[in-house]
Amino acid sequence: MTKPIDPALPKAYLARCPAALHQAQSESLCRLDAGSAFEMQIKHGTAETMVGLVCHDFLGLLSIVSGLLSSYGFNIREGCTWTLEKNNKGKAYVASFFIVESKSTIDWQAFEKELRYFLEKSKKGNLKALFQEMNAKIVNYFRTHEETYLEKLYPVQLAIDQNRSDRETVATITSQDTFAFLYELTSALSLIGMNITAIQIDTQAGVVHDQIWVTTTEGQKVTDAKQLKALRWAILLIKQFTHLVSQVPDPQVALDQAILFGKEIIEREDFDQAVLSLEGAGTLEGLSRIFGSSRFFWEEFLRTQHQSLIPLIGDQAILRKRKSKKILKEALAKRLSEAKRFDEKVELLNQFKDQEMFRIDMRHLLQQTSYLEEFAEEFTDLAEVVVAAGCGLCWEKLLETAAHPLTEKGTKSRLAVVGLGKFGGRELGYASDLELLFVYEDIADSAAVQSQKNFDFYEAFVRLFRSVIWARREGVFEIDLRLRPHGDTGPLAVSEHLFKRYYAGTGDAWSYERQALVKLRLIAGDSDFGREVEKWRDQYVYGGQAYNLAEARHLRERQRTELTAPETLNVKYSKGGLLDIEYLVQTLQIIFGQAHSALRLPNTLQALRQIWQTGILKESEFQALRAAYIFIRELINALRIFRGNAKDLALPKRDVLEFSVLARRMHYEGTDEEVREALHRACEHHMKTAFEFYDAWMARLASQKWEEVTRLKLEPVHLNRPSLDELLRGDLSDNSKEALLASGFDDLDEVIHCMKHLYPGATAFEPFAKAFDTLWPIWQQIPDPNLALRHLERLSGLSEDRLALWNLLNQKADGAVHLLRLFGSSEYLADMVITHPGKLAWVLEPGTHDLKLTQENLSRLSAEKIAKETSAQETQMENWRQFRQAETLRIALVELRQLTPLQKIHASFSDVADCLLNKVYQTCLPGMPCGVAGLGKLGGRELNFSSDVDLMFISKEEDPQLASRLQTYVNRVAKTSVEGFLYRIDLRLRPHGEGGSLVMSADHARHYYQNTAEPWEFQMLIKARPVAGDLSMMSSFLASVQPLILGKSWTDEEFEFLRKVKRRYEQETKERGESHSNIKLGLGGIRDVEFAVQAVQLRSAHKHPSLKQANTFQLIDELDRLHLLPEDDCQTLKKTYELVRRIENWVQLYHNRQYFLVPSQAKNLRRLARTLGFQDQGQEKAEDIFERDRKKWMGKTREIFERIFY
Repeated sequence: MTKPIDPALPKAYLARCPAALHQAQSESLCRLDAGSAFEMQIKHGTAETMVGLVCHDFLGLLSIVSGLLSSYGFNIREGCTWTLEKNNKGKAYVASFFIVESKSTIDWQAFEKELRYFLEKSKKGNLKALFQEMNAKIVNYFRTHEETYLEKLYPVQLAIDQNRSDRETVATITSQDTFAFLYELTSALSLIGMNITAIQIDTQAGVVHDQIWVTTTEGQKVTDAKQLKALRWAILLIKQFTHLVSQVPDPQVALDQAILFGKEIIEREDFDQAVLSLEGAGTLEGLSRIFGSSRFFWEEFLRTQHQSLIPLIGDQAILRKRKSKKILKEALAKRLSEAKRFDEKVELLNQFKDQEMFRIDMRHLLQQTSYLEEFAEEFTDLAEVVVAAGCGLCWEKLLETAAHPLTEKGTKSRLAVVGLGKFGGRELGYASDLELLFVYEDIADSAAVQSQKNFDFYEAFVRLFRSVIWARREGVFEIDLRLRPHGDTGPLAVSEHLFKRYYAGTGDAWSYERQALVKLRLIAGDSDFGREVEKWRDQYVYGGQAYNLAEARHLRERQRTELTAPETLNVKYSKGGLLDIEYLVQTLQIIFGQAHSALRLPNTLQALRQIWQTGILKESEFQALRAAYIFIRELINALRIFRGNAKDLALPKRDVLEFSVLARRMHYEGTDEEVREALHRACEHHMKTAFEFYDAWMARLASQKWEEVTRLKLEPVHLNRPSLDELLRGDLSDNSKEALLASGFDDLDEVIHCMKHLYPGATAFEPFAKAFDTLWPIWQQIPDPNLALRHLERLSGLSEDRLALWNLLNQKADGAVHLLRLFGSSEYLADMVITHPGKLAWVLEPGTHDLKLTQENLSRLSAEKIAKETSAQETQMENWRQFRQAETLRIALVELRQLTPLQKIHASFSDVADCLLNKVYQTCLPGMPCGVAGLGKLGGRELNFSSDVDLMFISKEEDPQLASRLQTYVNRVAKTSVEGFLYRIDLRLRPHGEGGSLVMSADHARHYYQNTAEPWEFQMLIKARPVAGDLSMMSSFLASVQPLILGKSWTDEEFEFLRKVKRRYEQETKERGESHSNIKLGLGGIRDVEFAVQAVQLRSAHKHPSLKQANTFQLIDELDRLHLLPEDDCQTLKKTYELVRRIENWVQLYHNRQYFLVPSQAKNLRRLARTLGFQDQGQEKAEDIFERDRKKWMGKTREIFERIFY
């Protein structure tokens, strides 16, 4: 495989290398041997370029070259690399060629300059830094060319051959082609220290067939078991992983941790099973998200938890469901019961804590918990369970050697463990500490012997407790007691008497210390005593004593200046940081909580909402502050995730990589500059909002006397909508449940599920929340709110820019009712909008819901020239399918408003069909003397949303070739593509039915109708009209046979034939059990109306030429005008026909197929009734009113039909 250097290249290489490069590369070898660094050869072809390269060999060379080609947008279709033996100077050379394709023009000078840069840098030997720089270029290309990223990756097939070469191991790889495949593959091998001596690349039909000759760094075959595992790990997984990391916040961290993870996996005995598990759907993608979020996770969790990582990611059903506090408590109790010794129980307690923290972190990173508060509550539940269990262990341990503390009465002293800060507010996040306060019952005389014993016991208890809960690093699940009375200098546990003295109005506590008690909440210990502590809190915080606003503002200013480094923006302490919002909320709680006990809530978001509902804040202020609070909390979580540090909350400088990583962790997408700009704007906006509200409110409160402020007259807000926070947390109050049920939602679990998936994250929360509030009144108008919400969730999930989506829904709130009504009425129409994002804007614009626009579009389409080339015609066909979909959507939106007569709806559908059928005819049979007649609904200009088109072909003369060309026409009209089909064609109404010829000459057809046709065939011709092809010829033919239908008096024998046909239909319908539910063939349905009026038409048209009508509505009007039917009968028939045809429209639109049954399920019946405009009236439901109405009119119609027809 390797040959001595001479100007002639190896035969094996030349056999694959294009002849155009042979001479150039041989000459390059000579120059290289003389001292040149590298030589590149470029040969341009029509659709591809040949790139040749000869240079010195080094580890990672192929990765650098293939990576640079990919970063310039090249797709490597074919190639070969060969390592040549060392020359007399001890240097090895590599000869390569690549056949590449690119959709854009390439600056080859820039490419060569950059290649030289990387090759020169390679001499310095820092391969990792080299790959980091190249990987950044690849990732950037992926992010700016989204079409190159594949959502679904198929497994790589690998075969290893040790016999093919004496010196190398040969790996044969088969896989789906992906952009930068060669770079991903070769860099994976380089990262594990494999040397590539040769490679052959072949890509056919989107499948890669590559062969790679590899050795160890020592130039030996890869035979060691661990090395073979590493080779498989690199080829099977790291290659795939490299493709995925462009979608994660920190790609380089992801790759680094994948290598570390691989080293752990390679040591496992179940290596094969682990690799197989990782190839499962979504597993590698989940792994890339986790690894690309933070180095902290590898250091703190993944290194020790990697055994449980694969099962967690591989079966995400485990992560999908939140564990309740009860389940956590039971699981921990069971775990602790397995040990007997105290130290064993402590070990198990911390193992449980770490495993559950890991699981919760995984849920959040894999976006199974998207909403801030759900994640915080789950974390808080775990902390409460662990703290309670830890307290229990410590209590039992101390009582083994110490007496139980006692009160003055000699009863056992009780302990309350209360949470403060984020723990008290159930707001824990990543790397949160646990702020606790231990309060115990004691003797009033602190100098008493028993009081000292109590003090010693509880001090020992807290010290033991602190040793039981292990924090892996500072601030992560670390016990924080600094908020106790007197801070670090005070006792670890606080007696009830010290608590009362300290926090009383005359006590030593500063105002900010009393303010901290706003968050106080019982965590563990005696629940009755805990409630007493909460009452004391209410007395000292909300008891009416004046709050020192000047002191609070001064403290906040000191925090801004003393806790923030110069020229940095700290998202907690700086102006507009988290504390501005929290301090404002707590200040308003303290001031107004005296008179309004509902404000005494430890959770900031819940308190903020209650402050608004109490009438203190305007709704717009509440919405802005809520959005700012959620954004800043999410930003703090994101900072802690990738830093693994609870304390460092300063934003990185905008122009550094860390800022881009942070932006992506916040789920911004785009180039590095785009995500940096988006995060920068959001920070400015939300922190400005936070500071302005804080500053304005504190100044306003300071300008008034305490008595004036507390006596302000407030107007509470009475809401008839559910709480968005409750929906996103999945914990609904009775008020929220009632509001949802009153608006028509019937499956509240599904509502919660959809809302969690609709939540767009902190980056788009503000417009999302505004849309929720603005659009809430609309839901009562939606036929099926649950169905509409599911479709809205799909729309949001497929949206590339959720922020833009929610802003659009806010801007077009008036049009949103039409979108939601459509989403709540039809699966088919909803899917059309969801899969065609361009249609959303005009669905939201009511001005586009106008049938005049349909007619204008038809005029333009009619004037469009027919393409001559077959490929261009296919493009036109696809455009026509799109046109039909768009106009179907427009007409449906018009119909939903129920302001347009049904006749116009039918006529618009028929006009669209006429135009499209004629356009397709021009592509298949241009100039052919053949006419196309529309029968049935098409002929009567009564098409609906899902009607077949009944057609009949008549030619001027016999033509043997015409049938095959017409079959092509039929196939084109009915062909299904990604845009659906134009129309289903029904040819059964032609002469001789299904057994007849596809086309018949006019003479033969006339002969057929004069001598052979049965009465039902004449009845079908009532609605016939020319729709495509030679319209003049078809009109003449139809005029020639019309006397056979409407130009004579029909006999009883002929009518009896029609009666037999109708009775057969009715019997078949009855046998199916559909006599009263089938709106087409059932009693009083569409067929009854049509047969009744056509019977009168057939009897009387020879006397009244104006009865030669194809349209049912127009025929009924004419029968009424001529007094051939009583006026009441005509009104009944018309009313019934409109009702059943509208029902037909919407049951077929829902199913997108021919369907004629009224829904039997109550839920579906209600959706149909509400779609048709029926509403609940008092205790009577819309669906009951609809059914009563339908049965009434169909019953009356059946009576009229039987009187006329039978």
